Amino acid sequence: MGCLDPNVLLKRGAPYSFGFGTDAKEFRKYQRSPFRWFAEAIAKQFPPEQHRRVADVAGGPWGHSARALKAVGYRVVVMIDPSGRRLPGMSLRKRKFRVHDALEFDLLVGFRPCGASQKLIRAAKQVPLAFLPCGCGWVWPSIVSRGKKYAAAPMSGATKFFHICGVPFTRVGPVFMSRPALR
Repeated sequence: MGCLDPNVLLKRGAPYSFGFGTDAKEFRKYQRSPFRWFAEAIAKQFPPEQHRRVADVAGGPWGHSARALKAVGYRVVVMIDPSGRRLPGMSLRKRKFRVHDALEFDLLVGFRPCGASQKLIRAAKQVPLAFLPCGCGWVWPSIVSRGKKYAAAPMSGATKFFHICGVPFTRVGPVFMSRPALR
């Protein structure tokens, strides 16, 4: 978008394109600290007391979302990322996420997981998932036309893929939350 000033973004309709609809207050919180906002939104839906082992899938080399999850009360956070770095107090599996890895965890988390997006959604049939889709055009190639350039592509692509996989979900702002019916 170019300009990251929240007031300019609000005038341009950014809360809607980021998945917040018309909720400017939540969008401003997200702009200040996206990882903290994401972790707090997850903790409201999936209490840390009930979800002891959390997998932060494709969280990047610095583990920002994993640190935010620890800060809101999740005790065991395992980062699964081939580009990840070992951080104090965090477990790291330096490889790509596999769908069968999901059964080891009580909750899967993906903050813009790029290439792991479709695997995470498939794994959501077995384990609860909190997922914020990334905006890269290569994740949803067969679902959303790459020729069209519009801000809703990650949201509509993720929505369609949840439906294709038969995974029920709810949305909290831009975050997709899914709980499997049986485990």
